[in-house]
Amino acid sequence: PQQQEIVILKTLRWDQQYNEMFFDNQRRDALALERLQDSPHVINVYGFCGMSAINESAGNGNLYDYIMGDYLGKKSLESKDLLIYARNISIGLADIHEIDMDHPDTDNISPMPLGMPTLLHYDFRHHNMLMTDDNRVLISDFNIAQLLRWETDEKRTCGYWWYDVCGVGSIWGTDRSPEECMDKNERVHPLTDKTEVFHLGNILNFILSKTKFPFISQVDRPYFWVEGDDKKYEMQEASNKVRDKILNGNHPSLPPEVANSDDPAIKAMIEARNKALTFDASKRASARDVANILDKALSQIGER
Repeated sequence: PQQQEIVILKTLRWDQQYNEMFFDNQRRDALALERLQDSPHVINVYGFCGMSAINESAGNGNLYDYIMGDYLGKKSLESKDLLIYARNISIGLADIHEIDMDHPDTDNISPMPLGMPTLLHYDFRHHNMLMTDDNRVLISDFNIAQLLRWETDEKRTCGYWWYDVCGVGSIWGTDRSPEECMDKNERVHPLTDKTEVFHLGNILNFILSKTKFPFISQVDRPYFWVEGDDKKYEMQEASNKVRDKILNGNHPSLPPEVANSDDPAIKAMIEARNKALTFDASKRASARDVANILDKALSQIGER
């Protein structure tokens, strides 16, 4: 008999009322997933109507749970396993950014050059990386995905606007990019696909260090310990300290056994992390560049 597949019905929570924002979020999620069906590193969608969608099941927790051992009985993963996850997540992000790479504008309607990034995830965090029962990692949750437009005069993408500034007010600043922290009290400069590559660097840092928040060495809420400082801080003050580190171009530290490792898988992930965490967004690697570094290392080690 044919094996049955478990699927997930994603719909509006029973305690929430319909509104246009929720509908738009669901529409963005379904559209992005439908366009990304060719990527093996993005979760599948099988149907969408109104506020509901039927998605592929990924019942092994998220990347954070998995790396921390919550779904492995605290068993450690081999470095090659971590490299495979890092490579596949990077390819997944590259697939997202290159969603229009294979869809040329044959009618010459759009002035945007073929291959320019046109879609951003906008919430590229480890809790949106889901693990399947066969240990694949899938990118999910495109509810607030951003569709990029083209600035015809300056011949560049218009970028996108995340109006809050990291470290200002209640906005937590530990996993943001330098360009998200540069403005003072409100967003002035638009953000680009390279901002999301920096977020990829933070995910690679998490895979290497098992540290949930970059630059935070210990958490005992409501207190946070910032790297290189023995004093404990409440959330806002800790966020300001981290924001200063980000703006100074610092990279979060790695455990000595990781930073000094001779393991080729670890060394490749450190190289990819550093490329993704480049301070200047214009000089930062693309998601595909990061994926290629990791894929090359994996091919040299041997995936099987």
